Amino acid sequence: MRRLSTAVSALAIGLLASGMARANPGVARANQCSAVDTTIVTTFTPCGPNESPVGICTEGTVTSGVLAGSTRFAVQTMTGTDTHVIYSGFLTVTTPSGMVQIHDYGILNPITGRFFEIEQVVGGTGPFKHATGLLVSQGMQTTTGFTGTLVGSLCRFKEGHHSG
Repeated sequence: MRRLSTAVSALAIGLLASGMARANPGVARANQCSAVDTTIVTTFTPCGPNESPVGICTEGTVTSGVLAGSTRFAVQTMTGTDTHVIYSGFLTVTTPSGMVQIHDYGILNPITGRFFEIEQVVGGTGPFKHATGLLVSQGMQTTTGFTGTLVGSLCRFKEGHHSG
């Protein structure tokens, strides 16, 4: 278990450091970031061709806020034991105004069903074209997918802009 917590800590520090390195030092604008605090619910779904090397995908919804919309997640890597599974993947959130692309890094306890994820916003389309940010998701695996919270900050996007 100690090795697992060390891996999660190292992952979190690496992601936070990479995000801070890209930040524009000395420039602090009042509305540069928007808070995200919502619920995400997903169900397992078949993957498309070449979408997930391990064959695990989900679809779902983000229930409220700036990321309210539909989701698609494709697992890219997965390793683990009977007590933990470490995975990474691509999460896409499609809102009425555009799409947000997220790199997802998570850990799942297959015994309890609890999961914890760090999610790095890397861009998107429409008002999310240059979006950055860091989100955290945690919750429970269900018989059909996952349910949890999604909390963090979405930065450098044009709030209120609609692509068309």
